[in-house]
Amino acid sequence: MSASDSQVSPISTTQASQLILQHYGLKGQLEVLPGEADYNFKFQTDTKAYIFKVSQPGDQAKNLQLQSALLQHLKSKQLPVQLPFPQADLQGHPIVPLQGALAGYFTCLLDWIPGRLLGHLSHHSLELLASIGESCGWLCRGLKDFEHPRAHRSFKWNLPEGGWIKNHREALTEAAHKELFDYFLDLFEQAVEPKLDTLRQQLIYNDANDYNLLVQGPLGQERIGGAVDFGDAVHAPIVCDLAIACAYAAMGKNDPMAAT
Repeated sequence: MSASDSQVSPISTTQASQLILQHYGLKGQLEVLPGEADYNFKFQTDTKAYIFKVSQPGDQAKNLQLQSALLQHLKSKQLPVQLPFPQADLQGHPIVPLQGALAGYFTCLLDWIPGRLLGHLSHHSLELLASIGESCGWLCRGLKDFEHPRAHRSFKWNLPEGGWIKNHREALTEAAHKELFDYFLDLFEQAVEPKLDTLRQQLIYNDANDYNLLVQGPLGQERIGGAVDFGDAVHAPIVCDLAIACAYAAMGKNDPMAAT
């Protein structure tokens, strides 16, 4: 998620600090982070950093429950990828419902994952690119035996549901772009959609973009060491995770095919 996708939080950093003290017994400094669906803060104590997340009412609260459950499941797998595991509040709960003026909102406190955003690196070595696929593979493997009712929701960013984009064709102004749009949409409808039910499916990460993957390691030996933001996780064909990772890896490259 880039900074341009940031939105105004319904609570101030002062209010967020009070909530963290009340529910987690922790004191520290807060910094507003960008987010698309949830409101996010970086919370730094004297000894450790966290992400403090506030969900919007309604479906977002259900999505937060899904994220918490899948991360707790992945914690038991001990994968070689650092993940933002949820921290229990003073009552032992991973998700906290808010009261009063913020009734309907839910919060959680997650581990902060160190590293540099993949999107901030100017050069991606072949070894680094390969580690993107390796990390996604570990996540898929870890989620293979995980099920959750919310994972089967209808979701705009679930690739098999991508046909909604046809209603936005007129947003393209150049004839060449419309031609490409028509070609790939027709290819999707004719060649892909009829075979979707035959593909292996499970809950997938679904969001291996360059602002969700954390790079670790010294210069020249960088690898993906962590992944954050599981808000797009959904039950879908496993190959969709690969497709998303390849799309982001190829973006902005002089030779896109060499990156995948």
